[in-house]
Amino acid sequence: MCKSAKRSADRLRVGRSDGMAQPPWNRLWASFLPLLLLLASGCASFAPTQLPAPPAARSGPALALAPFRVSYDPSSERGLGPEGDPEPFVPPYRPSVASEELREELAELLGARSAFEQVLRLDAAESSAELRGAARQRGARWLLEVWFEDVSVRLKEKNGLHGLKIATLIVSSILIFPAVDPLNWFLPGEDYELGYSIRWRLSEVSGDEVAGGFLELGAWDSFAAFGPGATRSWFVIGFLRAPGCLDEEDWAEIGDQLEASARRELRVGLTAAVEGALTQSDD
Repeated sequence: MCKSAKRSADRLRVGRSDGMAQPPWNRLWASFLPLLLLLASGCASFAPTQLPAPPAARSGPALALAPFRVSYDPSSERGLGPEGDPEPFVPPYRPSVASEELREELAELLGARSAFEQVLRLDAAESSAELRGAARQRGARWLLEVWFEDVSVRLKEKNGLHGLKIATLIVSSILIFPAVDPLNWFLPGEDYELGYSIRWRLSEVSGDEVAGGFLELGAWDSFAAFGPGATRSWFVIGFLRAPGCLDEEDWAEIGDQLEASARRELRVGLTAAVEGALTQSDD
């Protein structure tokens, strides 16, 4: 065999020794993938609030919990336009509040701790004076009232992965196809939050106010278009277009995924506020 033919045969054997040659971008993504996964796992995550230890002794006899009152208009209940059609949706998205379910959850948490002998749920009334009268008739000493001033779902921020997502888009556009970046779809680079703005008041049934104020409570999570965690709808280069590309249904789906954590923060935050107020009043 001549030397040139032998060299060609050797190159052919070498080229086939490891199977079919892979495109260069496959090897590039394989080298980047561990780093990307490490960066994604190291991003900040929402830390649920922890309640302090319950009070050492009961302050009983009982707390009366008034029906929660809602002072804002949910997005689903917006008015009609001049032609009788619903007004167009304008962010932020404001979900409806399951006020009775939230009150039941708060009553269960307050009752499970040692601050009160009993937690009573009152029926609706026209005024705080009527609520105090109903609480007095049922043997309660305190009345807790809660108003929802606002509830909204918003983009909290585009987190530390946003810059990395831009880089992967550029690389993919060069090596694969413009705007096609599959890895980008799985990186949770957007933090969305469901927040409660509430006003609360704790008073004695005699009418004397013990404590009260405003609380901002809620929860957030990092979202991607696909993945095992929280997800939002997919859009072409959606990480650059969000949140402007989201419609009312998209916002509602985001809020649904955050609701369980936000409701927990609500009852924990209110419980801590009420117990802290009683501790200070006892001092």
